[in-house]
Amino acid sequence: MNRRSLLTAAGALSLTQALALGGCTTAANGGPKVRSGAHSRSANSTRWHVSPAVGLDACFALTIAGADLSVLQAKHHQHRRAALRAMLGPDGVAAAERLMQGIAASGRKATPGAGLALVASAGGIKTLGQVIDSFTTDGILEDGLAGSGEFQSDRAKEGIKRVRPIAAAAFEALARSGFEKYWSNEYKPKLDAASSSLAVELSDIDMIAQHRRYLARALDDNITIFLSELSEPHGMRIIGQRFVTSPNYSTLISRRNAAHEIIHRLLENDRPETGRILARLSDDPLLLAIAEKADPAFGYTSQGAASVRGLVEEGGVQALEAVINEQLDQGRDQSEYWRHQDGGMHMFAAAVYERMNKTGFVEQGGDMLTWLDEQTAAGALQGASLENLAASIVGPEAVSRWLV
Repeated sequence: MNRRSLLTAAGALSLTQALALGGCTTAANGGPKVRSGAHSRSANSTRWHVSPAVGLDACFALTIAGADLSVLQAKHHQHRRAALRAMLGPDGVAAAERLMQGIAASGRKATPGAGLALVASAGGIKTLGQVIDSFTTDGILEDGLAGSGEFQSDRAKEGIKRVRPIAAAAFEALARSGFEKYWSNEYKPKLDAASSSLAVELSDIDMIAQHRRYLARALDDNITIFLSELSEPHGMRIIGQRFVTSPNYSTLISRRNAAHEIIHRLLENDRPETGRILARLSDDPLLLAIAEKADPAFGYTSQGAASVRGLVEEGGVQALEAVINEQLDQGRDQSEYWRHQDGGMHMFAAAVYERMNKTGFVEQGGDMLTWLDEQTAAGALQGASLENLAASIVGPEAVSRWLV
């Protein structure tokens, strides 16, 4: 995905903006790792939980049925779109379309399903009834979001207040259509089997231990993965150390998605380093050029003034993800990956990755946000230095094409 600059807090963003900055990734396969640094560990501190959740799939079903085909999720599931619209009927389709319009009115609409899922995850998501209760009962979403730190600005709270009854009507229409029974028959058997298999395959991966080497914030030992038949082509973070992925992805992709999503939100809103980093990078020529020219459908550059922030957040996360993947022997060819991923927009990720290796941060560990603050203060990730670092990973042409 893709997005960019400014804003002081994710809570000040629209539903889709906060999602974009909080972590929604397109799935991609990568080649072999280029750098290996697997570390031994004496005990596995990570506890994995894998299951489906019909409430989450309801968010994506409404997106597929109601969003226009410029939205990647709707475009990807065109083969399901007609069936979902037929199930909903004209009134239900109209309700889904109003919901998508309401989300779009709060900002860009590149990833409305993931934004809706993020908000819904402040309440219950195991059943469609729980989701409806969350959107119809005062306080459930508000309390859950307050506890997460998401959507806490007056603007964000007003946006949720405005969209909440529209979302409730759409979820209620989906419930009347028989979606939950359809989901149980059509998707649940496959999702249950895939969940059991993936849980076994992940059980010996100590993911959290690696994240603790590079992040100062408190991390829980538990990681929850929700498998969704309707989430493609994205993997996405929801509230807590929880994320959504597809049963159609390999275990390797699911592992990489976990490594990625736990890092969000890298640019923590309550830390002064975040403001300093963004102030230094807000007028960087390469980042501004990418913000202007990259395909907004990915999401990272659909944020207007917030697009540089989106690029910095996602780039930093991708760079640290690459390091953690290599520590866990699940790395890829990062040069090839960043030349093509999301249209080749993640030049900041390539530069940060190279600088992390050059400065010894990969081996030493520490707090990545502090490290980014120090590096941007030194001018190492701006201007010509940023371009040269990125070019050393992806090649000069992959960088210069954004600047012509």
